[in-house]
Amino acid sequence: MTETSYVDMSGSTKPLFKRNFNSRKVFTAMMVSLVVAAGYIGWFWYNLMYASPVEVYHRTWQTARDNFFDKEQLREWTRFEHCFDSKIKTDADAVLYANKMLKTLGDPYTALHSKDELDRIARLQNEKFVGLGVFLEQVKSAFNGKRFLAVKGLMPDGPALKAGLRQGDKILSIDGHKGIDLTVEKLREIVGKRENQPTSVVVERGDSKLSLVLKPLTVIRKDVELKPSDRRVAHIVIRNFMKKNTADRVMALLKRTAHRQAIVIDLRNNLGGSVDECLKLATAFIDEGPLVTLKVREVGGGHTMNSYIARANCIELKKTNAEGTIVERKELPRLRPIAGKRPLAILINDGSASASEMLAAALTDNNRGVTIGSRSFGKGVAQAGIPIANGTVLTVTCVHYLTPGGRFLGRGKNGYEGTHASGEGIEPDIAVTESPEDTAVYRDKPLAAALRLFGFQS
Repeated sequence: MTETSYVDMSGSTKPLFKRNFNSRKVFTAMMVSLVVAAGYIGWFWYNLMYASPVEVYHRTWQTARDNFFDKEQLREWTRFEHCFDSKIKTDADAVLYANKMLKTLGDPYTALHSKDELDRIARLQNEKFVGLGVFLEQVKSAFNGKRFLAVKGLMPDGPALKAGLRQGDKILSIDGHKGIDLTVEKLREIVGKRENQPTSVVVERGDSKLSLVLKPLTVIRKDVELKPSDRRVAHIVIRNFMKKNTADRVMALLKRTAHRQAIVIDLRNNLGGSVDECLKLATAFIDEGPLVTLKVREVGGGHTMNSYIARANCIELKKTNAEGTIVERKELPRLRPIAGKRPLAILINDGSASASEMLAAALTDNNRGVTIGSRSFGKGVAQAGIPIANGTVLTVTCVHYLTPGGRFLGRGKNGYEGTHASGEGIEPDIAVTESPEDTAVYRDKPLAAALRLFGFQS
């Protein structure tokens, strides 16, 4: 006789009904089971999403302990478990003291983010916004050691370029707001209220201070863009790998420009994003070959080596444990290598980091392109974003990666401070230095070097 079974809350297996059954009793039993299950699931999700401020801190402590890459840095981690309990009264306190704890790890990318901060970051990803048309980074002033926002790049025809801002300018004030410790989010908030209004900006340029006036305008920033340049070249700018369809959108541009003789992939100031997207894109240029190896901290345990290899019909993911035993194999989707034969140049600079460096290394280590520009950031580490509770998310460094040639590009720490240790980052095959004067007239030396490499006049 056929029986159907279910698992009750205690985990034991019991017959739910036999073929000859009393329908009313069965229906009543099913409804009771569903109500109990719904209550349990509701409690589970409530417990996951909401917690006391102290519990938010404790979950952060435990999650970092179980996931942070460098276990050596966790040797004295137990001393932080209840270190700040008496001081934590609010969610803001939990974030504050959790980050004090996390800072002891010496990793600038491991941090607990509040819901408000995550909302601000999400707004920064908008393609359309009121802005100055600049790429910014925080740097220290040579005069007083304070942190200011500095111009790292300018959009062509943007308000900042028209007003005379140059690469390297440090923003000392804007619209009367002091620039000391000014964040990109705060500047965006200030500028967003002044669309098409004259706005004063004081900048430090070398040993001088300059006062400029500009009008913030609506800026459209595309994360993937085909730039107008030499008609024989497909100049494709990739500003990040944050969106899940980045590789497919670049693939569409490669198909659209299949008649052009050469390709420039522009990764300057691309701070990275999805590992999956950058590796998938690499297969548009590579028939077969190794792409990257990730050394991953397993939750609460040791490390595994995850090797990604381009095969004829897929990307093979091979996971190996500490003993060298293959514990898992997967086949991941790849692109058709439609750009596998055309000459390729990859533009990089000190703002090219993480996933963009991973892509550049995968291409060059497979002899599938030439890098041009300046040494990249040097971030051979990756993070996971793990929800904690009350809208907070912990970003924790849990991965180090090796290029196909076996190089570790660095912890990203020195690039974060504006310096490099020996061997960090990708040293370009053709070094080209860009100056503030080049930016002022939008003279693109690395692109010109790529055109010369292809045999075209710049």
